[in-house]
Amino acid sequence: MADTKTIDADAIEGMDTNGDGHISKAEMEMALEFKRKSLEDQDAQRDAMRKMTVRFDGDVAIPIRNRTNILLRYGRSGKHRR
Repeated sequence: MADTKTIDADAIEGMDTNGDGHISKAEMEMALEFKRKSLEDQDAQRDAMRKMTVRFDGDVAIPIRNRTNILLRYGRSGKHRR
């Protein structure tokens, strides 16, 4: 007795690339490869956004920190405190 395995129709939507009504092993592998590449691209995009955010924070935070240090060091009177 052969074990029958089923797959939901919406899970395989777009996998039948040649339209013959049958999803071959090659079509399944191609769909899985496409999904893997898509996930890698999304991951790379998130990494790039994270790097841009860190770079932007550094570009903004460092000048503010420097100006704050200058104000704290010199005070409002203009005298240099050590």
